[in-house]
Amino acid sequence: GYKASRNPQGSILYLKLGFSHEIRLQPNLICCTRIDHQKVTQFAASIKSCKPPEVYKGKCI
Repeated sequence: GYKASRNPQGSILYLKLGFSHEIRLQPNLICCTRIDHQKVTQFAASIKSCKPPEVYKGKCI
């Protein structure tokens, strides 16, 4: 499975995606609501780009 956590200040998002290392993202705000659709999709795309789809199954985040 995948895990996501943040540091105590909340400024860095750590993603464990099955790699040997963690991926660190610095989002401005971690709140996925539908106030601004463009920002929500942009943030989701940045998370999704951290792990590309598998070649055979096509699964990703």
